[in-house]
Amino acid sequence: MKNMMPFQRRSFCAVLLVTLAGCAIPATPIVSEFNGDSVTIVTSAFADPASVKQKTQEEASRICAKGPKKRAEYASTRTNQQTYEQSHLFLCLN
Repeated sequence: MKNMMPFQRRSFCAVLLVTLAGCAIPATPIVSEFNGDSVTIVTSAFADPASVKQKTQEEASRICAKGPKKRAEYASTRTNQQTYEQSHLFLCLN
């Protein structure tokens, strides 16, 4: 980058940013809370919404099946603007 002209550096940075913006962040669900009646799953706010919906439902169903109530039903989502995380609440039902 040292041998590049200022215009070339800006162009390179612009291309790099556009390329990185096209990268999809995987929806990796992380169980943060489970009490038998509900499960909270955390994902990145930048992940693909369709993938988040599918993967969080799968993980919630898996976790709820371990307790006395077997079915996971979506209840709500909270977004933390400070950490760019979403907390998805699922109720465990019979």
